[in-house]
Amino acid sequence: MLDKGLKVKFFEALNRLEGKEYILSVIAFRAAPTLKDKKPSSLISFNNRGKDTLNLWKQYKKRSP
Repeated sequence: MLDKGLKVKFFEALNRLEGKEYILSVIAFRAAPTLKDKKPSSLISFNNRGKDTLNLWKQYKKRSP
């Protein structure tokens, strides 16, 4: 579990990102517990609120990092 202060700093930095960097960072953050063997799986959903992750996903899903 992330320290609350560290989590706030992460989200502040995340909100300064745009486009591909933003969506990749969201995915990495949400999948991190699974990648570190802390959970068996991760389910990530995207929506059109805020930075519109749904459209960012549609735009970048087929492009390599």
